[in-house]
Amino acid sequence: MVDFLVIGAGSAGCVLAAELLRREAGSVCVIEAGPSERHPFVSMPFGLVWLMGSRRDWAFRSAPMPGLGGRAIEIPRGRMVGGSGSINSMVWFRGRSLDFDAWDIPGWRGADVGPAFDAVEAKVKPTRLTGAHPLTEGLATMLPGNADVPTPDYESAGVFAYNRVNGRRNSAATAFLRPSGAQVVTGCSVDRLIWSGDRAVGVYLADGSELRAEKGVVLSAGAIGSPAILLRSGVGPANDLATLGVDVRHPADGVGANLQDHPGVGLHFEGAGSGYGLELRQWPAWLAAPFAYAVARSGRLASPTVEGGAFFNARGEAAAPDVQSHFIPFYLAPSGPRYP
Repeated sequence: MVDFLVIGAGSAGCVLAAELLRREAGSVCVIEAGPSERHPFVSMPFGLVWLMGSRRDWAFRSAPMPGLGGRAIEIPRGRMVGGSGSINSMVWFRGRSLDFDAWDIPGWRGADVGPAFDAVEAKVKPTRLTGAHPLTEGLATMLPGNADVPTPDYESAGVFAYNRVNGRRNSAATAFLRPSGAQVVTGCSVDRLIWSGDRAVGVYLADGSELRAEKGVVLSAGAIGSPAILLRSGVGPANDLATLGVDVRHPADGVGANLQDHPGVGLHFEGAGSGYGLELRQWPAWLAAPFAYAVARSGRLASPTVEGGAFFNARGEAAAPDVQSHFIPFYLAPSGPRYP
């Protein structure tokens, strides 16, 4: 038995496990449903195009959305050590200070969370992307008052910063979890929590086995996984749980509700030689890309695909940005999948 069980090796779980060990709180075991992040497609920035929809992606889909003509939307989420931080495009920027200040919660204002951002950035080492496409570099001329990299604090555009080190992904798994020495168990899906009174003392795994903790259980399975585990464990809306035959451990109407995502709308522009495309004259560069990455960690495979973007006010007002845009200088099919 260990002192702490951490459910989920996503970004939060990786940091929590590392911090528990750094503070000498006790032994830690991290439980992850997916496989290890130690795979070349995970460390190689461009590899994310092959990870989406693979066994390292939960590949969730939403319920049919009335506001989208009844369509369901794909929701990619990382299913491996590092979680979505092992499958995303590694773009790094801090949350907007105005948002933290607007919450007006002691300890959570912009100035309060600054040291926490400093501590995380000291580990993940975000830096401005080198080797960006000339079109991406040109974004910096779009808006006045640009910083070195775009920031949501004011209107700005250009090449983003990324958590990459030597051309390789530097996720929370790489920066926090692995150096901590925490025990990591992969391929183990948590079904529900084990209770002792009103205290979680362990987990039942999907295969029927049990794991128990001496001091505590930390649930960090993501915005979709965590509420699902809570609901199966009897924490949620009492009427819904009773209808499904789940014993109510603790009634909590908010569990499983109020998920807010950030939908995106793609605008596609095509032109000869305008980006990293599939036209015949670009084939030699694509054939050389694996060698450029293997030798110098450079070239097209060192690109995280989302190379830059902008923050701007959609109404053209002299106000804080309310839109975040991403720029991808690669050919994408202009018609994405549509679901009935």
